[in-house]
Amino acid sequence: MIIFHTALFVEAKPLIEHFKLTKDITNSSHQIFSKDDIFLIISGVGKVKAATAIGSILTKQKANIENLILINFGIAGSNSENEIEKLFLINKITDFASQKSFYSDQIVKSTISEKEIITFDKPVSKTNLQISIDKQIVDMESSAVWESARVFLSSSQIAIFKVISDSLESKKVNGDYVTKLIKKNISTIINYAKNLEKLLLDTYPKCLTNEDIIEIEKLIKELKLSHSEKLKLIELSKAFKVKNKDLSLKSLLNQIPINSKSLFSILQIQ
Repeated sequence: MIIFHTALFVEAKPLIEHFKLTKDITNSSHQIFSKDDIFLIISGVGKVKAATAIGSILTKQKANIENLILINFGIAGSNSENEIEKLFLINKITDFASQKSFYSDQIVKSTISEKEIITFDKPVSKTNLQISIDKQIVDMESSAVWESARVFLSSSQIAIFKVISDSLESKKVNGDYVTKLIKKNISTIINYAKNLEKLLLDTYPKCLTNEDIIEIEKLIKELKLSHSEKLKLIELSKAFKVKNKDLSLKSLLNQIPINSKSLFSILQIQ
């Protein structure tokens, strides 16, 4: 299952047309479109609306959570005019208000250029920027999308794409222009999403042996891991097994002291 998220209808329009999605008229809180195992939710602009929408749709799909991926896409601003109309895959997100940073875990081989993004609470322009932006781009939803999704999903189940629509000038971006930008890049985004879904379905469920699963469940109980820590352990264990097919997870864990900090550190560097 793939869940797509956008802030605006003009961003979502090319996806709706591509898959011929139909609107769920029974949902009054958000605009939701779907067809088969493809879902789209439109939240509106801003962190609160984005977090609410993501939390709502993932709660409803809790039974399918292990076989689900979330793809956010939309427009963003850049300090460089040379980046206008370019598509970027986000590899680091920083929330300006909280100064928290989050790092994506992209397991799909891709030629898409990667970029860092800073999420602001309000629209920003070159005249009201409170910090110096060099390599980063800016938006108003990414950090909220990430934090809300991570309550339910591992980082490898989430991807964020941004198309640069402006160079942080104060003038308003036209809706038709936004749709044109997304339409130009929608096939690339969809192909990435399908490749990620296939990789998670075909590779990850098969990489853990029964012995690995027993060891993971044992650690969850012994360390009294929280829900987010449990997701992190499963995610890191799967990544370890994909990279080290012939090694036993149990044999690795027997070599280290049993505490969550050392456990996560060892798995991350293997």
